[in-house]
Amino acid sequence: MQADELARVRFHVRPDAWTAWLLLVPEPADQTAQLDQALDVEGDLRGVAAYLLETVCAQAHFQAATAPAAATQIKVGKIELKRAQGSSAAAVQGDDWCSRAATLRGQLAEGARLARRQGSMSIPVEVSF
Repeated sequence: MQADELARVRFHVRPDAWTAWLLLVPEPADQTAQLDQALDVEGDLRGVAAYLLETVCAQAHFQAATAPAAATQIKVGKIELKRAQGSSAAAVQGDDWCSRAATLRGQLAEGARLARRQGSMSIPVEVSF
């Protein structure tokens, strides 16, 4: 992947997801290999960005699901309630990244749909002078 292509992918994913990607895939050679493979499969930089966002989204949801739950105690009169809280911040961040990925996938699908529509129209035309 060329530097200008990488810059466009970083733009699409935004700094928060890019930082999460760097933490998830810390080796530069692994980052390059995965992004190059994503470009080969997706064929579009927005598809690469969607792949990256989906990857960090899945990791954030995994972290939220496996994080030790912190208990909150609430006392109401003589009744004491305990409520477990998971890592909701990670889940919310994951939801945001998944939403961004879905938006990019939607843009790609719309572009493909328009390209098919434009490419499928044919009209026989007779010209005589």
